[in-house]
Amino acid sequence: MKDQDLNLLKALNALIASESITRMGAHLGITQPAASRVMTRLRRAFADTLLVRTSTGYVLTPRALALKQSTQDALAIASQVAHLEVPGRTPEAAFVGAQQQPRTGRK
Repeated sequence: MKDQDLNLLKALNALIASESITRMGAHLGITQPAASRVMTRLRRAFADTLLVRTSTGYVLTPRALALKQSTQDALAIASQVAHLEVPGRTPEAAFVGAQQQPRTGRK
């Protein structure tokens, strides 16, 4: 997986937890068609079907199961980074600063 967004990792985590495209979509708050599109992106990103139909329902592929811990770890780290406090700066100030447009050097 190269240069994928954090939302794709969240979707993978929801898929692994639910073992269902529909439940993944519900967890993410997206419609069934949107969940299907996310599933297509996941399959391309990881070069694996991730979820296969069996006679007893859907099951995760070995690759999806192998990604479980790494996905959870990556999301935990992202959450920690998002909640880091910068000494001397309030969260509101950090947000305002992030919203400013970059300077181009022109006046």
